[in-house]
Amino acid sequence: MNRFVRRGLSGAVGMVIGILCSILVNSTLIEICINLVFTIYFGLIFAAIGCLVLWRAYSESKNTEPPIVRRPKDSIFAHPVMSYVFSGLMIFSGLLCFVLRKDWFVGIDYRVKIPFFAFLGVSLTFIVLFLFVDCINCCAGSCNTNSRAIIEDSKQTYLIAASAVLMGFLYGLIFGILDLEDVELYRLAVMAMKDESYCYPIGIVVGGVTGVLNEIM
Repeated sequence: MNRFVRRGLSGAVGMVIGILCSILVNSTLIEICINLVFTIYFGLIFAAIGCLVLWRAYSESKNTEPPIVRRPKDSIFAHPVMSYVFSGLMIFSGLLCFVLRKDWFVGIDYRVKIPFFAFLGVSLTFIVLFLFVDCINCCAGSCNTNSRAIIEDSKQTYLIAASAVLMGFLYGLIFGILDLEDVELYRLAVMAMKDESYCYPIGIVVGGVTGVLNEIM
């Protein structure tokens, strides 16, 4: 296949993933704020993921794990610092799920919560984006054993990670600025559509550019 066609297809897939990330992240943020079950669920999930990554990073630093389960050198978590940063991000995000609960901290001004939503948006986008990448890699590998993986080296891994941080930060920032958490239920659908109208272009641009750059690498 022509390289320009591959780059175009990769960019188109990136756009679609960017839009899907926008939908999933913003929907999850809304549910975390208004739905107690989602608040507890995601709070515990984030904390569990963070503790697991932290434990693995500590175990590997002490050489207590057998070599067969060590991460490949191109993994974003191959460097201990990245593992500790990611685990801290997940654990703090788990705490934020409870802090941002609408009915529990009513005295906090919405402007104070904006950076918290941006931080939580980064965590959610990071998980969703790499989940999409893993699913596509698995599907491509199942259909064609000779197919090229989406992420093959550390440069591509860090590109995806940087895209997740950028998109997640902007998604959460917009969510916090629009103050969707405190919107009345009868206006929530309208405000959610307004939020998505800002986030879709971000997902399209960042996802498309990331897809093209990933194919070039």
